[in-house]
Amino acid sequence: MNTLIVYDELERTKETAICLARVLGMCRYLSWQHVSPSLAARYGAVLFVTSDSSSLRSALAGYSWHASHLAAVLLGNRAEAARFHQQAHRDGIPLEMVLPADRESFPDDVIAIACQLRREWLDETGRLPDEDVRQAVEHFLTSHNTASLATGSGTSVRCTPIEYVYRDGMMYLFTEGGMKFANLYRNRHVSLSVYDPFTGLSDLAGMQLTGTADWYGPGDAEYEQALAVRHLTLEQVEKMPVVLHALVITLEQAEFLWHGFTGQKGAPRQYYRWHDGTEKRR
Repeated sequence: MNTLIVYDELERTKETAICLARVLGMCRYLSWQHVSPSLAARYGAVLFVTSDSSSLRSALAGYSWHASHLAAVLLGNRAEAARFHQQAHRDGIPLEMVLPADRESFPDDVIAIACQLRREWLDETGRLPDEDVRQAVEHFLTSHNTASLATGSGTSVRCTPIEYVYRDGMMYLFTEGGMKFANLYRNRHVSLSVYDPFTGLSDLAGMQLTGTADWYGPGDAEYEQALAVRHLTLEQVEKMPVVLHALVITLEQAEFLWHGFTGQKGAPRQYYRWHDGTEKRR
């Protein structure tokens, strides 16, 4: 579902609209004077951004809006946004929500709004049954063996290509160590990406994963369990000149962008969530 973001002529509302579009994704942003009913009809969601509720009321009343989702971001306080939302309903304007954005808190307020809209609009659109998504996610992870592991702490970021084995919501990796541990000791939350080379939208396949890392060494029971998953023995790794550290990532969520979902009449982007060792959708 694509989103049209419509803003008034003020520079600060344009800046807000651009920030929203970048975080939401799949958006186009235009000033009010360039929007027509025929253009707006091409979008599944329309979002207005303004600092003047009276001009927004005029724009909304100008013609019918047929988008599946219609909302507004008002650069003002919560009370003003609530009053406008109530008035819009009295006027028969089907605004789902009017969200306040404090300019003094830019961009944090705007980012929070964009994340909320992603959850409520985009991520819920075209969802497929749990079992279909689970099978696709697990097939993709088990048919690949290399991921990009992203770690970070403060201003330090690191992205490491690394071999893995996936099993039952866990990623098992072995490493000689390195600067990623400087981040991991401070922040155990990680992200991984697994993907096919891009050749075109017709065979697009890429997955982003989030999770929490634990690490083990020789003498830990979990170390030998990780070795077994990788079909290695303690005797084999002890012959190496350096210690191999086991990284075990407990996965939390997969965001899978895959062309195959459209063939199942779903959105190309699907989400999957693991919880307490069992897979559950968000």
